[in-house]
Amino acid sequence: MNLIAAFPTANIEQVLNRKVPTTIYKDSIMDDDNYTLHVTKRASFIIEPQGEYIFLTAPLKIDAKARLSAGFIRAEQEGSFELDVKFRLQPGLTPDWRITTSTMPAGYKWVTEPKVKLGPFDISVAPFLEKIITQQQARIALEIDKRVFEYFDIRPFVEEAWKYVQYPIPVNKAVNAWTKVEPQSVYLIPINGSKENIRFGLGIKAKLETTIGTKPAFENTPLPSLSTGSYSDSLFSINLVSKIGMKEASTLAKEQLTITPLAFENGKYKINITDLDFYGSGNKLVVKALISGSYNGLLYLYGIPYYDSTTTSVKIKDLNFSTETENKLKQTYSWLFKGYLKKQLTKYLQFPLNNKANGAAASLTDYLNNLNIAKGIKIKAVVNSVAPNKILIGDGELILLVRAKGKLELQVEIKE
Repeated sequence: MNLIAAFPTANIEQVLNRKVPTTIYKDSIMDDDNYTLHVTKRASFIIEPQGEYIFLTAPLKIDAKARLSAGFIRAEQEGSFELDVKFRLQPGLTPDWRITTSTMPAGYKWVTEPKVKLGPFDISVAPFLEKIITQQQARIALEIDKRVFEYFDIRPFVEEAWKYVQYPIPVNKAVNAWTKVEPQSVYLIPINGSKENIRFGLGIKAKLETTIGTKPAFENTPLPSLSTGSYSDSLFSINLVSKIGMKEASTLAKEQLTITPLAFENGKYKINITDLDFYGSGNKLVVKALISGSYNGLLYLYGIPYYDSTTTSVKIKDLNFSTETENKLKQTYSWLFKGYLKKQLTKYLQFPLNNKANGAAASLTDYLNNLNIAKGIKIKAVVNSVAPNKILIGDGELILLVRAKGKLELQVEIKE
C-alpha cells in the first residue's frame, strides 16, 4: 500500500521563516578587502513547490560600505540595495527518517538598482556586489540544508504511525471481524509539491490478516530504516485474509433458501430443504442438506466456492453428489438424482457479502479517520471497496483472500 503524507505549504513556509535568522551574512572588516556587508531578510521567504522541487525566494537587503575610486576621485561610500535571491531545493529523507534538502542557487533579481554616487558620477556597484552574491549564495544554500536537517525531524510522526498501523482494526462489528497488519518494510515515494501541499509517500509492504472472533494478539515491531520506491498517488490496494466459520457461512446461506418446496416429476414428488451445514474436504466445500417430504434424510454434495462480483455473493460451482449419496439416490430415488436438484441448489446455495463488504469498508474508513496517531497528524481515508478475489477451504472455515481499495493520506502539521 502507498501512504501519502501531506505537509501544508503555508505551514512549512511559516516554520522556515521562524527558523531563519534576520541576519543572513555580515562582514564588518573593511581593511582586508575594502568593503563591509550586512545582508538581512527584508521580508518573509516564499516557498513555491513544483513537482519534486521546491523553489525558495529569499527577499534580501544589502547594506554595503566600500572604498571606491573613479580616476582621481577616491572616497568611502555606502548604500542599501534590495534583491530577490532564488534557490532550488530537492527534498529527501535519510534512512533514519530526517528530512533533508539538496539546495542549489537559482539566480537573483535586483529590486533596487545598485548604484552609488562618487563625485559627479553614478557608479554601478552591481558587478562588485554580484561577485559577492554568487559566492554567498552557495554558503546560504548550505545554511538552508543545515537548518532543514536540524529542525525538520519527522521520525516521531512516522514512529507513531508505524505503531498505530499495527493495532488490530475492527472492520465489522456485526460479525466481530478484525484486521491485523504486520508491516515488514517501508520505502520512500519521491516528494511531489503543489501550492497547497508538499506531499511525500511511504510505500508499506505488509502482511495483513482478517479474522472473526476475539481481538487478535499483536506485538509492535520497531520502525525499520527507509529504502526508496517509485512515485504513486494516495490510492492504495491492500490484500487481506478474511476468515468465515462454516457455521456462520451456513447460517448466511440458509437465509437465502426460499425455494421450498421443490417439485419433481410434474408434482408427483415434493421436498423441503429444512436445514444445511457446510464443512470442508480438501479443496472442496461439502454441503450437508437435511431433506423432508417425499424424501426424508440427509444429502451430501460438494463443490468449489467462488466469489461472484456481479451479485457480490459467495456461490458454489461444479456441485455434485457425494459417492454415497449418489449410489443411494440411483437405487431408490432416481427422480431426486436428476439434474434439477443440483441446478436449483447451485442457484440458491449462496450467501451475500455486499452488506458485509460495505460495512467493512465503512468501518475501516471510520476507524482510520478517527485514529489518534499523534499531535499534528490527521488521516483522510476513504475505503471504496472490499471484495474477495479468491476463496480457500480451511479447517472449519472459509478463507477469503480479500482486496480492499481506497485512498489514504496523512495531513501533517509540523509543531515547534
